[in-house]
Amino acid sequence: MSALKIIVVSQKGGVGKSTISANLAAWFRAEAGRSTVVLDLDPHGSSSTWIRDARPIGVDAIHQPVEEVGARRWLLSARAHLRRATEHYDVVVVDLTWTISMDSEFLLGFDLVLVPSGISEIEVQASMDFIEKNRWVFESLRTVPPTLVICPSRVRQDQMLDHAFNGKNFPVRFVLSPPVYDDPNIRTLFRKDYLISRPGPVGHNFRQFAEAILQAAHIHMSNYKDLPTTMEGRRALDNHNTLLTRHMAQRSRGVAGLPSSPAFLGKVAAPESDNPMPNANPARRTVNSEMGDAPAARPKPDAKSMGGDRRPPPRTPAFLKLLGGFDKKP
Repeated sequence: MSALKIIVVSQKGGVGKSTISANLAAWFRAEAGRSTVVLDLDPHGSSSTWIRDARPIGVDAIHQPVEEVGARRWLLSARAHLRRATEHYDVVVVDLTWTISMDSEFLLGFDLVLVPSGISEIEVQASMDFIEKNRWVFESLRTVPPTLVICPSRVRQDQMLDHAFNGKNFPVRFVLSPPVYDDPNIRTLFRKDYLISRPGPVGHNFRQFAEAILQAAHIHMSNYKDLPTTMEGRRALDNHNTLLTRHMAQRSRGVAGLPSSPAFLGKVAAPESDNPMPNANPARRTVNSEMGDAPAARPKPDAKSMGGDRRPPPRTPAFLKLLGGFDKKP
């Protein structure tokens, strides 16, 4: 089964990116019961330092800043680190500060792209700029694009969120997660412990946030049922013109007509089980029947998995807000 790949990324510092990365990984390990690693690609290595020095709970951390010059060389090196991590863990959380020298195609390798942002005008604008520059990724027709999740971060409970994070402000559809509130206690936990261990509102708030991210992952996995089954159907149809895109387009035309298989589809093949986290703690799981099940890829599926159950697409849970800059399809 492919690992669940989450990237926490922003082109602006000080938005709580490392806090979210370290503590989200801790939640997946301690409360969802999944083997988890933080792949810290930031030069400062804050999230990996937090995990290595804090109370051990079974989360691994790899600090691997990529210093390759040039977008394509950086892409190949970063992909290699990600691929090695996915071979050994159920959940991979990548911490990355985005720069103009990085290739947007790296984002295509993830299931969820989490963009932390405060509600100040400068922080919202920075998030909008990042999304606009990379919007082709979230609108890609080559594969199931990653799910964009805007994460209000370091905000006070008395601050209004809807005026800053709404569909009119952002150019593509996105999911708005519950906010991660600003609290002095969070800073005291750095390199010592995790938010999930804190009683009261601080721990409850972050657990609600993490559960929403798991919900978003399940919804994303359900989209694989619409994945094209031939390489010809997966030709590059977007306008992002890179050497790799042109190469893949030529290659797909060359192998058109061959039978499709997971080998052709690579890492976007359907997961092997109905649950991308099959061993997750049932007490913490938040998937319910109204969302439907993640698609299965078993050698001998039963009649229900063969299409007999015509359920509608999963609906977004109440604590996830699905927003965007275009009209929703019926």
